[in-house]
Amino acid sequence: MAEQKSVVTKKQPSLSEWFRAIKHVDAEKLQREDVRKRDRLEVLRKKIGIDYDRVTSFPATDFYARTREVADFISAHGDDLCALRLVPHDATMPKLRTRGQTLIESLPWLREHDVELDQYVVEFVEHSDTAKWSTIFVVRDDAIFGELVPGLHFQLTQGNTDNGSYAFVRTKEGVWSWTRHDKEVEAHMADILQSLLVSDLSMRSELKAELNSTFTDEGYIKGYFETLLWPKGLVFIDYNRLLHHYLEPPMISLEDVLETGIKGTPAARGEARGRVSVVQVDSLDDLEFNDGDILVTDNTDVTYLPLMRRAGAIVTDRGGMLSHAAITSRELGVPCVVGCKDATTKLKTGDMVFVDATNGIISIL
Repeated sequence: MAEQKSVVTKKQPSLSEWFRAIKHVDAEKLQREDVRKRDRLEVLRKKIGIDYDRVTSFPATDFYARTREVADFISAHGDDLCALRLVPHDATMPKLRTRGQTLIESLPWLREHDVELDQYVVEFVEHSDTAKWSTIFVVRDDAIFGELVPGLHFQLTQGNTDNGSYAFVRTKEGVWSWTRHDKEVEAHMADILQSLLVSDLSMRSELKAELNSTFTDEGYIKGYFETLLWPKGLVFIDYNRLLHHYLEPPMISLEDVLETGIKGTPAARGEARGRVSVVQVDSLDDLEFNDGDILVTDNTDVTYLPLMRRAGAIVTDRGGMLSHAAITSRELGVPCVVGCKDATTKLKTGDMVFVDATNGIISIL
């Protein structure tokens, strides 16, 4: 499988920013959780040996002043690919970031932001512009479920899975279901889960005391996780102890072609009947869209949020079940089916449809 290179996009906020945009009751709590994720990953590295995308931090005042220590670091790592971040001491303040350029190329980005320097640190996060596999998955008591893509992680969070993704559900009895079968993919996911299996009861107690970690009956650490398979090996890039409470296992089956209707991946359960409105991104400002219309589009980003709030259901050609927009649709309570491939060509504005978002099927009435 060829490794995929990164693409920088500008319209997709982080998941915590999505939650703020929809004014979620727990948005502030979720943002605080996100800001400290690498602190938790460092504990897991020391305790159970996982690797993660490591961080070098400097007080923002030092970084902007180019102290000797900062100058030496830039000299040593200026040509290294990175994610450069402005991270606040106060977790309720905005976190700013850029990714996919060298440190030298990223420096002008810092000057674009007028922040109170004593309230921030500058973080240099190691980065690779190639990845063989990326994953998002959730570990809960009732199931483990998620999605993998051959490529970089933004494809999952933003739903840009043009080269195909692999979604799965593993029941608490250990039975796996996949949308597509591939031995390499299935073995990779099994290896990832094995790294989160804590059989030693004393170690579970330590992680519970230090991180407030919780565990399934089998001993897997519960939570929301993101990983990358870089050339150097597997790295975790998120461990969130809250998000898994908001996400439910989807119903998935092997991909097939319906004789009638359209099939995709369930992202937010529910049903809706309504009039189709096929929306292109360049028509968002000049569009007739009624409350309850079925929003049909290639993919959604934050610019679609006003329509997502009003839609009876959301249907997209692209996207995955744990993409940021899919998670947001669940929190909005709007039925959503993603990854339909050809919904925007099979459906036209004015069609009446029934959306079964629990099973991922759209029927033309």
